[in-house]
Amino acid sequence: MNRKWKTALASLLTLSMLAACSGGGGASSNGEGGERKQVKIIVGGNVQEFPAGVTKDDNFIMEYWERESGFDVELEILPLEGGDEKLNAMLVSGEATGIIIKGGTEWLANLVHQDVLEPLDEHLKGTSLENLYPELHSAATIDGKRYGILTPDAIAAQATAFLVRKDWMVEDGFAQQPKTFEEFNALLKSFKDRGVVPIGVSGTPHSSTFSPFMGMFGIPTEFALRDGKVVYNPISPQAKQFLTYMNQLYKDGMLPKDFAMLNEQSLQEMFTGGKIGLFVLPYPWPSKTIIPTMAEAGADVKFMDFPTGVDGKPSYARAYFPVGPSAAIAKGTKDVKAAVEFIEFLLKPETQKITNYGIEGEHYTMEGERMVPTEEGLNIAWSVYFKQLADPNEWYNMYGVMAEWAEYYYPVERNAAKEDVDPVFFMPPQPELVAIKKDLDTKVDQYYTEFVMGQRSLDQFDAFAEEWLKGGGQQVLDGYNELYQSLGSPEFKYNEYYVGDLYTGANLFDGTK
Repeated sequence: MNRKWKTALASLLTLSMLAACSGGGGASSNGEGGERKQVKIIVGGNVQEFPAGVTKDDNFIMEYWERESGFDVELEILPLEGGDEKLNAMLVSGEATGIIIKGGTEWLANLVHQDVLEPLDEHLKGTSLENLYPELHSAATIDGKRYGILTPDAIAAQATAFLVRKDWMVEDGFAQQPKTFEEFNALLKSFKDRGVVPIGVSGTPHSSTFSPFMGMFGIPTEFALRDGKVVYNPISPQAKQFLTYMNQLYKDGMLPKDFAMLNEQSLQEMFTGGKIGLFVLPYPWPSKTIIPTMAEAGADVKFMDFPTGVDGKPSYARAYFPVGPSAAIAKGTKDVKAAVEFIEFLLKPETQKITNYGIEGEHYTMEGERMVPTEEGLNIAWSVYFKQLADPNEWYNMYGVMAEWAEYYYPVERNAAKEDVDPVFFMPPQPELVAIKKDLDTKVDQYYTEFVMGQRSLDQFDAFAEEWLKGGGQQVLDGYNELYQSLGSPEFKYNEYYVGDLYTGANLFDGTK
């Protein structure tokens, strides 16, 4: 085993100190006669299908799980369409017992409010899960009780990035990427002088795709913590400055005239067709196609860092999903302690290795520091149903190397707001507040679009902010502030995890990380 692989696995050692558990599994106990324990796991649906000869019950991962854990495991895969509805029906009827694993936390709050999940505080005491990722505990704590075992999202790359035509920039005298707000605007003018659309962006100016520009005014996120209080950035004075700037860009022809009506595919086609200078990429995965495709056509496309904002400070884009897959235990599970034991087993380094990568020599080989999938290893996409809980330090090998995503995801993460984050994502979801805000978002989208397009005077901004507060926004802020205080006013931030040397930064503007 090479040094890098050992380094990645070493980060998992804290997960391997499993507490001794007596008693049985999610459905029945380990009796005195030595019968095997049993556990049921319910996971979300996916598009991946099992190939001939492989089923959810008969495959090398299930064989390993059952052999090494001492459990008989029943895996229930929810349908991709209507999965939430089926899960709710199963829980209400008592059919759903055992471990439930899903992404995010909103589902957790909804099920707690239906009183169909087990509180876990007493069951986690003395186990390796009790203090696992403590920075996320608040997101699973509802009414003073902890209901979930959360793992972090491994990479803050669910964010927005800038892709630029570096070849055009060099031709126009921009050998270096712009460092300041003033240099950035000079770059936009050079694109305009070329006769192309300087900024390719779509959606409403309240959406995450506009967050890099919001970040230039210090407000990349919707909600933020200011002086110990939760505030709503889109009604702040900085938001008015942001809208004034975007309105000027729109009047100067720096944005597509119909940006609010365009979709991402249309913008991508414009960019690959040589009609856009800077493409605002709403998420990382299209870049894995865009960059090599345009390179084959002779275009040099790179990720560009964000310039400093108007105040001279670094600017960032909005980042989402600090919480990765979460585990909970259904109410009615006969042996909650055994279900906790099995979750511990899933997070053991040895289990993670088999689940996430397969069997060395059969599904992958090691070439120096690089993990290389074999032909057989490329045909285990079905394993997605099993690798629902993964240590975030495994992302680099599991996806960055094996799926070759590193050079496309890490450049996005470097410009994501990891310190000045949206606190709402780190707190337990509040369905009532979410519903109120969803209604208000429609009005924010409308006003923001009209402000930028000049259809509404920015003199009306203060009235808009007051309307938002009176229309339910104050209730939303009061609710989140009360919740934040009840959690002890914690600090929130994204953690960063293991990144190996095979990530070079080749797609960054400067060509190095």
